[in-house]
Amino acid sequence: MITHTALNDWFTHAMLHHQRLNVTLHSRDGGTYRPREWFDVELDTARQVVTRIVDRSIARCRMDNTIGRLVLKKGGE
Repeated sequence: MITHTALNDWFTHAMLHHQRLNVTLHSRDGGTYRPREWFDVELDTARQVVTRIVDRSIARCRMDNTIGRLVLKKGGE
């Protein structure tokens, strides 16, 4: 069974996928780590994504990857 938390997390990652920071970190012991939960968006945009997921209005929106902001789909008003 998928929990609401897991579903919200999945939607957040799906909406912000193209804004994910592409970075590889190197630890002192030689290991590498690629964080998948770091996104390069304004805090207001991240909050809008989460708010619209919770209130279920996210289906009327899309990410504009050029400006890195959430926008209404055409006809989504």
